[in-house]
Amino acid sequence: MKRPALQSCCCTALIVFGGVVSSQAFAEDVRLDHRGSIGLLLSTGGEYKASIAGGSVQNGARLPAHIGATMAIGQNGNELKLQFDSSWLGPQYDLGVSFGYRGYFPVDPMKTFFDADVALRFYQRITAGPEVGFGVQYELSSVVGVFSTVRAKFGFGQGLRMGAELLVGLQVRTYVLE
Repeated sequence: MKRPALQSCCCTALIVFGGVVSSQAFAEDVRLDHRGSIGLLLSTGGEYKASIAGGSVQNGARLPAHIGATMAIGQNGNELKLQFDSSWLGPQYDLGVSFGYRGYFPVDPMKTFFDADVALRFYQRITAGPEVGFGVQYELSSVVGVFSTVRAKFGFGQGLRMGAELLVGLQVRTYVLE
């Protein structure tokens, strides 16, 4: 059985990035902020999608997979993020790319965050629109955190798309550029 390209890309990226951060994973001082970091995001979960394009209506549950990169900006560790995603289990395979901002608060091992993104989606037609999310992240170490988030998605253009996601994921960071 052939693996989808995004799945292969996720595995390769995690292995390469893991080599970069492995030397930092067991550092004595635990950092709880993300200042100066670059990171890798991997997540999956469930999505409910409703879309209308070309007279065709698609509603139903989907299985999303996301891979992305983060870069901390400013002094408080908030991040810019670029993310690629796909979703399966529906009548048609969806692809998307999003760019946005993730704001964290407070600087503790358990922190909450919000996402504000702009996304471009490719399914039957092309749509663009906002995505917003709220979540919680637990820092396992200075370079690894696990998170869960709830997101709402909207897309307009050659069709209409609305969706809601519940995701769980992993963020791996390095401070090599600091």
